[in-house]
Amino acid sequence: MIAMFALASLTILSLGCHQPKDGYSNASTSWNWTGTAPLSADIDGVHYQATNGSVASPFGAIVLTGSDNTDSTVSIIFTGIPATDVLYDCPSTAKLGFDIKSSTSDDYFAATSGQVKVLSLTGNTIEGMFYGTVKDSTTGVTHTLKNGYFKMSK
Repeated sequence: MIAMFALASLTILSLGCHQPKDGYSNASTSWNWTGTAPLSADIDGVHYQATNGSVASPFGAIVLTGSDNTDSTVSIIFTGIPATDVLYDCPSTAKLGFDIKSSTSDDYFAATSGQVKVLSLTGNTIEGMFYGTVKDSTTGVTHTLKNGYFKMSK
């Protein structure tokens, strides 16, 4: 479901360098936190650790997905190949999503603000950091993602 929603929501990237927005990263503007592969983040102050990570390239996009043992997922989407050391603003130049699955519902939260930074992009791996606020457009419920980190094999 995430991949279908993600593909439907892709927009053309307009690349630009911006300073991280204060209040989202734990280090304000320095991007100096660490994480655990394949993907980790603090979601509303609770540590999230993906146990599985995947990279897909549908229609020239790059879709990173980390999932845990409850099938909750965090996804990051770039249209085209991202550049290193460029800050991608969410939701305008990168997409950030959080999908919570339970026995009674499947709630998808899309970024209303935040940033993604690619630290390394090689022929084999993509590594970076992210933070943001995601919102369920149906219920209005929001979640804050901080200290996000990803490193996945392509």
